Amino acid sequence: MRFWTFVSALLLLLGALARGDTLVLKNGGKFEGKLVEKTRTHYVFDIAGLGVQRFTLDQVRRVDKGETIQDEFERRRKDLDPKSADAQFRLGLWCEEKKLGRQAKRMFARALELDPDHAPTREKLGFVKHEGTWRTAEEAAKAEADAAMPIEERLVAILEAHRLGKTRRLASERIWYWPPEG
Repeated sequence: MRFWTFVSALLLLLGALARGDTLVLKNGGKFEGKLVEKTRTHYVFDIAGLGVQRFTLDQVRRVDKGETIQDEFERRRKDLDPKSADAQFRLGLWCEEKKLGRQAKRMFARALELDPDHAPTREKLGFVKHEGTWRTAEEAAKAEADAAMPIEERLVAILEAHRLGKTRRLASERIWYWPPEG
């Protein structure tokens, strides 16, 4: 009895995230999730945080049907403009708010497929625009540091890299970059 009371309390906390169907037990416990199956002898209920659980018919007072957060996500996804990066981005933000991390990543990726230069999505994912190109903050800081390196040091680094056969590695680190004369 104590176990089910604890589980019920835990699930009420998770219920705000899961919503959907509500399984009301005769002992007063409530579970939020999705009714998977009802047979002659039991209910099979998928409960957020606990997975699939079985309850005998004599344990259950009633099942209240409702929309799960996943159902709401699917409905929202179907209703939005499939060619709008802004719409995909806004749904991604909604997913984050509802703790749907996998779906949020999918919506942000879709926004970038539609518009690779979509600034709100790029910024949300931690990119900064540096010299007209979206880069991670780390890449932008490295490019700034490389650009600040005195030309003599760059020449020495390039010559030493060439001597050691590491030119390609240093080129990928942008040490070979030459600033425009001015």
